[in-house]
Amino acid sequence: MQIPATGPQRRYYDHLSPRPRWGITKELYQINKKEHIIDTAKYIQLPNNKRQYVIIDVDDPEIIDIWDREVLPKPTIQILNPTNNHQQLLFELGNKIILPMTDSTMKISFKAIKYFNSVSAAYTEKFNGDAGYSYAAMKNPFCPDWIVTWHDEVYDLDYLADFVDLKPRRFDINKTHEEVGRHMSMFNFARLESYKLIQKFERYEQFHEEIKRICWSYYNNNIANSQHDHPFYSSEVNSIANSISKWTWNRRNSKYFKRFNVRVGTMKLAKPISENKEEYMEQVKVNQSAGAKYVAEMRRKGTSKVIEEAILYLRNENLPVSVTAIVNLTGLSKATVYRYKDIIGKDNIRSYTRFDDYVSS
Repeated sequence: MQIPATGPQRRYYDHLSPRPRWGITKELYQINKKEHIIDTAKYIQLPNNKRQYVIIDVDDPEIIDIWDREVLPKPTIQILNPTNNHQQLLFELGNKIILPMTDSTMKISFKAIKYFNSVSAAYTEKFNGDAGYSYAAMKNPFCPDWIVTWHDEVYDLDYLADFVDLKPRRFDINKTHEEVGRHMSMFNFARLESYKLIQKFERYEQFHEEIKRICWSYYNNNIANSQHDHPFYSSEVNSIANSISKWTWNRRNSKYFKRFNVRVGTMKLAKPISENKEEYMEQVKVNQSAGAKYVAEMRRKGTSKVIEEAILYLRNENLPVSVTAIVNLTGLSKATVYRYKDIIGKDNIRSYTRFDDYVSS
């Protein structure tokens, strides 16, 4: 098949991987060079490590020409099944969106992914499309079984967003991978876990291994035995883990992650989170009381150590141990030293042969 040198046909062909997955049905078990199967494959897969198109899978026949009846952008590619009027609409993006299941050397923007998902969801809603479409398999626009209309249009997300109502769309942990796609389901689950765990690790290697364990656990429990048109490769699991680990680790000191760590600070006190004002203030009072006790104990331990050092010094110098001697040596007041008279007794002092041994301990 002769592909035009320019235009949307050429760009689509170039966006395909050199050896894409394809099939006569939606089960894409075959892999061949694209030049050999481009006009025989009924279904084909675009690279799953990026999004070059916003794709809407539409079963409603009333949507066929909605952009001519309403103020909406035309799809770059419209692929229509003539037997049932089901179609897929592709809006080409000038700048591709790199996904987290990609090679670790490629720069990933999670803000761009979130924006893409929001625009895609809004267009799916506008065109009454299938919210569960996961980009796994699509109709091959070069297959003669379909009726294909090409428009030489390339968009950016900002322009597409002007035509729809973008709603805040948070990841629902209760949605299955069947509803949001296996890759994004694993990605969203693992990234939330990484936010909770990041403060517990001092070394990246350990953190990375834990995120890999979480991703593989999710795969084994939710994906491994599910029925899908194409396999989920081990390299994809590892790439998701790599992307999440690197992104989260590089931002581990960000204030953003504080809300994911319920217990914070040196004392690991529960952070006040109640939306009820009275309950919130009660939590604050409990923390303040505990904090005051903690500070007092730390100060006591500090003063105790100073007095112990003074006692050890006096004994090493064969000088009498007394409150006055300790006051003169430490600069503490008599009242303060008297409060610690319980440690002046010989039995309550830790045994060191030399003062230097104590200082270096």
